Amino acid sequence: IGRLSASYRKMSIRRVISLSFTAVSVVGILFIGLSLVLRYSAATQQVEASASQKVLEQVKQSMDSHLRRMMRVSDTVYYRIIKNADINQGISPESLELLYEENRDVYIAIFDPEGDLVTATPLSSLKAQAHASQQAWFSAALGQIENIHFSTPHVQNLFESADDRYRWVISISRQVELTRGGTTESGVLLVDMNFSGVEQICRNAELTGGGYLYIVDRNGEIIYHPRQQLIYADLIQENNQEAALLPDGTHWETFQGEQRQITVKTVGYTGWKLVGVVPANGLRGSTGQLILFVISVLLFSIFLLIFINSRLSAHITEPILKLDRAVNDIQKLGQLPEVTDSGCYEVQRLEHSIRSMVSTMRHLMDDIIRQEQDKRRSELEVLQSQINPHFLYNTLDSVIWLTESGRYDDAIQMVTSLGRLFRISLS
Repeated sequence: IGRLSASYRKMSIRRVISLSFTAVSVVGILFIGLSLVLRYSAATQQVEASASQKVLEQVKQSMDSHLRRMMRVSDTVYYRIIKNADINQGISPESLELLYEENRDVYIAIFDPEGDLVTATPLSSLKAQAHASQQAWFSAALGQIENIHFSTPHVQNLFESADDRYRWVISISRQVELTRGGTTESGVLLVDMNFSGVEQICRNAELTGGGYLYIVDRNGEIIYHPRQQLIYADLIQENNQEAALLPDGTHWETFQGEQRQITVKTVGYTGWKLVGVVPANGLRGSTGQLILFVISVLLFSIFLLIFINSRLSAHITEPILKLDRAVNDIQKLGQLPEVTDSGCYEVQRLEHSIRSMVSTMRHLMDDIIRQEQDKRRSELEVLQSQINPHFLYNTLDSVIWLTESGRYDDAIQMVTSLGRLFRISLS
């Protein structure tokens, strides 16, 4: 503190004003810049959340449309085919094939309560070791009367395929009433929809900031994930169990040390949840660019303010510095030089006051000098009046002494010189 105080006392008024103005301006600019960055960051997060919700809403609408089409296939098979047929007489395969021709991405099958195949299209032959009753979708359908069950993605492994391809499907199963010889019994209607349709809908969705989209069911099981195979192989993990418990909307979570923005939207009929994940680093990307821009603007503004403050402080202090130099010249010139009245009102008043003070001092000094001269002159006159009688007396004594001594010529010369002296004094 002592050093700062000493440095402050040694500073010129120009530097003090310039530094003060600059410090206040820089603090104000930094405060405004920080406020803008914080407000922009918050606004960016809101915009990103809104954009994610819009993307998920589009995916939800596409998914609803796709699932409703699959459900219409199931309703058509049940209410228009099964309700009007007796399985003892057989179900017309032509009607199922016609329905398949209109929806090429589905596989339709009807099973009795024991899991035996009643009819199916386009694949109609079960594998030797396949038992429908042991499938999860079969028991789930029998346990959900008048409800449709949507399974998680799995490989279709019931039917013999000519090309031996393993197709990933999502099974839509429901309990149905089969008519057998005039009596009704429970059965299961299976509509396997090709998983590639769901996958294509989700892949077309693009979230900003390196985000991605995945789907979970009500139990937290993953329906779709862009890195689904890596998750199944336990090479990576996903926070799907926690996401299944979140309500619709935008949330923040920290998973494996990474902060992420989570957007959740529920798909109708299924209980599935669309989960959009955007890493916080992706959101900060545009904010980082803004920060760089703000820093550039701040640096330019600071340099500009330093220049302006320097010029402004010079304009303010220049009249004072001129007056200071003029006061210093008093010792050399004995009077205040002419100073242009270019400063502010206070500086002009100060210049006039100093000029009046110098004039008064000069008159006082002249009076003092005059008084001293008069005093010396009076003293000399007094001294001279004292010296003249003594000088005349001594001279006359010398003349008498020379006369008595017979030195007449010296006496005559001395009297002559005395007369000449008086003559000069009188003139």
